[in-house]
Amino acid sequence: MIRTTGILLGLTLLAAAIVAVRPAIAAAVLAESQTSVAHPVATVRAALDWRQRYTLQVDGPPGATFTVAAVESYVDAGATLSGSADRSTQFPGTTPYTAELVTPQANLRYWRYAAVVTPTGGENVVVRIVAPDVN
Repeated sequence: MIRTTGILLGLTLLAAAIVAVRPAIAAAVLAESQTSVAHPVATVRAALDWRQRYTLQVDGPPGATFTVAAVESYVDAGATLSGSADRSTQFPGTTPYTAELVTPQANLRYWRYAAVVTPTGGENVVVRIVAPDVN
């Protein structure tokens, strides 16, 4: 009986330790693409939820340069013309690169983001749209 109690106590402590030090869940990758010699541009696109936070990440050798052409489309909850739009941006960047994708407004019915990334220095890059861990 003492041995059984000791084993159960040991298993309980082990389970508690595992739960206490569980690793954080990694961020959810919604879209990912990478460049190569055969495909020198990387494209990503995703449907987003205005209530959630997202980031655009570009990884590669440190200091690799690139350009981004992005398009964002959204429609407000009432599907009104004044609350809906398409926006495009172009900008240069250097790896490692991370930028928050900011919701254009609250209470959206539809929000889509797409980006085309082109390395300018010859290095390959990986592009992601990520929903960070909410723990």
